[in-house]
Amino acid sequence: IAAITKIGSTLMGIATGWIMQHTKSRQGRIRPWHLIFGIVAIISGFLLFLMPFDSASTAYWVYFYAFFVVYNIIGCSFYYIFNNNIVTLSTRNFDERASIQWFRKIGWTLISGTIIGMVINSVLLPFWLEKDIRAFWYLICIMCVLAVPLLFMEYFYTRERVVEDITDA
Repeated sequence: IAAITKIGSTLMGIATGWIMQHTKSRQGRIRPWHLIFGIVAIISGFLLFLMPFDSASTAYWVYFYAFFVVYNIIGCSFYYIFNNNIVTLSTRNFDERASIQWFRKIGWTLISGTIIGMVINSVLLPFWLEKDIRAFWYLICIMCVLAVPLLFMEYFYTRERVVEDITDA
């Protein structure tokens, strides 16, 4: 499964680059795809844990790995392309880019360090997640529900300068 995911991600990265290069939209080249595939990532992340807990059959594992591959290949490929390139597409001014990049990195570090490192590992894991197998499903549902408004906030509050196409005269 790891090999399939890596190969698929590589191919999807090439396809993503081609799609981004040929997208023409008032919202920019990346923002519309970020919204579409951000929703795909949230839905596939939610569906990873939707199977009943008492089924240990082969169908469960086929289901799980299918959505694991979809989440990693499709959803994450587009999301990380957006995340890594949006600062350079926001402004041409180097000082503004450095400032925006600094705030984005600090925000990501603080959010992931605080929520994942402290809250989940220190509080939820020993008191809730280790004691009930269904707790992971509830946690994923809560995180997916919270991710939807955050995705829309990121979409609407991120400005992408529209890249002018250079044509040979």
